[in-house]
Amino acid sequence: AKLAGSMANLVIDALDCRLAEPLQLGGNFEGNADLAALLEVMARVGGQEEPPAVKGRLAFKGRGESTAEQVHLTSELRIDDLEILTAEQPVREKQVTFTFDSTLNLEQDVLDIARLQLDSQTLALQLAGKVSEFSERRNLALRGQYRGSWDAIMALLHQFAPATAQTVVIKGTTGSPIEITGPAYQPDLLPVFKDMASGLDLTWDSGQVYGLELAAAKISPVLREGKLQIPLTPIPASGGTVNLGAVVDFQQDSPLLLMRDRITVMDNILITRRLAHDLLSRINPIFGFLTHAEGSASLWLQGVELPLGSEITSQGTGQGHLDLRELKVRPGGLLIEALALGGVSKQELYTVQTEGVNFRLQDGRIIYDNFAMIFVDNFDLRFRGSVGFDDTVNMYMSVPVRPALLERFRVRGPIVDYARLLSDVRVEIPVGGTRDQPKLDLSQVDIKPFVELAIRALAGETAGGLLRDVGGLLTPDRSSPQPPADQPDSPAPEGRHQRERRPSPLDILRPLERRDTSKPEENSTKE
Repeated sequence: AKLAGSMANLVIDALDCRLAEPLQLGGNFEGNADLAALLEVMARVGGQEEPPAVKGRLAFKGRGESTAEQVHLTSELRIDDLEILTAEQPVREKQVTFTFDSTLNLEQDVLDIARLQLDSQTLALQLAGKVSEFSERRNLALRGQYRGSWDAIMALLHQFAPATAQTVVIKGTTGSPIEITGPAYQPDLLPVFKDMASGLDLTWDSGQVYGLELAAAKISPVLREGKLQIPLTPIPASGGTVNLGAVVDFQQDSPLLLMRDRITVMDNILITRRLAHDLLSRINPIFGFLTHAEGSASLWLQGVELPLGSEITSQGTGQGHLDLRELKVRPGGLLIEALALGGVSKQELYTVQTEGVNFRLQDGRIIYDNFAMIFVDNFDLRFRGSVGFDDTVNMYMSVPVRPALLERFRVRGPIVDYARLLSDVRVEIPVGGTRDQPKLDLSQVDIKPFVELAIRALAGETAGGLLRDVGGLLTPDRSSPQPPADQPDSPAPEGRHQRERRPSPLDILRPLERRDTSKPEENSTKE
């Protein structure tokens, strides 16, 4: 059988194949293909919008020989001039080869792997051994070694997961012996490889992960009982220490990240603008647009159960605590707008006092009740609410009443006096949008009751002298029609709606008079 075309060529000769028992594989096959064209066809068949940006020439060949006792299969795959296009720079491999040489003993149901080998600059792997109970449990007993180049691995990762290009960069090389033992397929268990075990070492020279500058390190994950166990490993990072230790449990439909014991994940880590943007903004989006940040951060987590699939946006539990010390920031984005409400308008480097914040992981969100940031002149911002793992923001920002805030809400009159009288009053402003585009929703804030309180207080201080101008305290909404100032109100002709009377200067006080007075002393205390 022969297939010839500009995209691919395939020749099958002397094929003798029987997939039922006893298995029989005989014959030769050989072919080649344009890798980019082949991947484009596969992408269309699979419904993908764009095929992987990969070029090269694929060549393969294989041979099968069968007897009554065994099947011997050899195959070789080669890619010449492999080129993987990335946003940074192309990854080029002169040649990538994969070789497989094995013999299946039909009577004993044992696959003897003489050689399973992958050779490339990016990753090299050599394994040999046996697979017993091949037709059922596939009990592995394989040993070998691997080596890899993180520069090339990262280029591949960034190509197939573009979101990691700015957040995960690891450099150097890795490699170690590798061993795989145990049954790889037991369909009555979850996962089917639950009783399989494996272990290796991962090393790197340096790395940057979500703004953390990692020094050279080695971790030794182990796969056992359906769980990938990462032993607690201290790693020098950004002037402090990152403690990496967790379990990934595969015994459910979606892998589950577990950190049940309390772990100080970050210990005295130096804060940078990148760390603020990539990591701290996932707790509070106000850190996402700082033009400068410095200080130190410590973070511990406990009782974490976090799904690693799509369920991460709606499930998960855990708790933690974040401490920020000696924090200095130069505001940008949302923080500029927030500081302006306190009359802090200069974009300079501010020293910020913070209070440690306790948070919890719940329903795919990071939730907390009081995240405090204290700036100059004792002006503080306090946050409560949540940031989701889907990057949505559902928070409230509490600010004290200052003259600048009253001006922002277009309050007229002696706003300095109002702010003085309302110095113990705070206003909560909703913060919505996404982590990358947070927004203050001032339209949801009703400032009028606070102004009423100030007016009543000033009225008592000044014997009512200010009440003459109450009607002009709030700038009117120009979107609503206003009656001409030079036309007096008059009764409408019979059969028509009455024109609304012109508001009295005392109308602004009447909502207070309609309050429940069943407990006057308690209401008075609250006001």
